[in-house]
Amino acid sequence: MTTFSGASSHSPSWTERVVVRDGVRLSCRDWGGSGPDVLLHGLAGHAGEWDATARALRDAGHRVLALDQRGHGHSERRPENATRAFWDEWAAITCPTLAVLGQGTEGGIVGDEEYAEMARLLPGLYGASVPGAGHDVHLERPELLHDLVTGFLGPCLEVHSNS
Repeated sequence: MTTFSGASSHSPSWTERVVVRDGVRLSCRDWGGSGPDVLLHGLAGHAGEWDATARALRDAGHRVLALDQRGHGHSERRPENATRAFWDEWAAITCPTLAVLGQGTEGGIVGDEEYAEMARLLPGLYGASVPGAGHDVHLERPELLHDLVTGFLGPCLEVHSNS
């Protein structure tokens, strides 16, 4: 486990946590707090893309984990059957899940068949498509992402603010 400090006093530290699953090393940034809320990057992304969002959620009292998915950031990739491993891991999720899907000018980043499989494996899935955003929804449509995350976490935020 490695602890990293942010670049300024407004960027508190996070801890890198590593788990090995099926022989593959997976890395995630643990921002602390209570929860967890898990942030997953898009295609060709990494956990660091969520630093500002993670910091804000943590400061609001949430435990935030930002995962480097297989083959991204500091996580390893096992090339054989990587797609099957993704679906196995997706099916193992046991908490309420918000999937924010970019929808660029060339259509959705996640196709209809993939989204149907996501919803089948995770019946409580809340999916939101973001028109005009590709892989980097948090950069291209930050106000809409904020509204989606706040709406999804709304009941949790209300309980936390009343406690």
